[in-house]
Amino acid sequence: MSSVTPWLALFPGSVPAGIGVVLAVRALPRKRLEYVVPRWRNVWSVPGVQAQLIVSDGQRPLKNPSVAKLKIANTGNRAFPIDDWVRRLEISTKGLDVRTVAIGETRPRHLNPVLDVDVNNKLVAVSPLLMNSGDMFELIFVIDSPERVLVPTVRIQDLSDMKRRRRLPYSPGINPDGSLARQDRRIYVIGSIMCPALICAPVALASTDRTQKALILLGIILIFGLLDPLLIRWAVKRRTTWGDGRDYPL
Repeated sequence: MSSVTPWLALFPGSVPAGIGVVLAVRALPRKRLEYVVPRWRNVWSVPGVQAQLIVSDGQRPLKNPSVAKLKIANTGNRAFPIDDWVRRLEISTKGLDVRTVAIGETRPRHLNPVLDVDVNNKLVAVSPLLMNSGDMFELIFVIDSPERVLVPTVRIQDLSDMKRRRRLPYSPGINPDGSLARQDRRIYVIGSIMCPALICAPVALASTDRTQKALILLGIILIFGLLDPLLIRWAVKRRTTWGDGRDYPL
């Protein structure tokens, strides 16, 4: 037996051990509230629209009509009970001519955020509500102003501040919410079979020690058999929390 074999003997066992450590760390209590503005869409940015449409809020035409989504999600692993809210969630709209604010998509569907729009103080607020891990709600703004940053603020017990995401997480599937369609599953299954095969073939040809060969092949199979499905599952859950990521149809 080669002198390298004792080190290789640790390789197959280190894969599930490493996965166990990562899962244990992720299970530690973690409170996190994040927000993202996936897209601020000016209606006149679509070629030819300005010459064909007049956009109005029912009272007067809008000179610079824009639609913005603000998504807010509990991306931690702990819930935010109503009693933990020290102050309601507020979005300052100073410098913006907000014409309409509405609740968009919510996850779960029965999540029912209550809006309070203060026109005089240029403030949009959401009353405290129970947000379990993975819950998300979306605010849709119709604005007659150039693009500016929408920044929500909130005070919740044991939460230092809200975190802003620059963009939605990577979408592992082709569905609007990032979940896997049937063709996505086929591709991942084929990849999980082909990748180990392509890696194992050179190893099988290069190594002359059967023990080394078996340990390396076992480690590769464990990586793609355990780690790959866990990573895909994590990526799907991470993306689907934020709901539909499609742009606005105009």
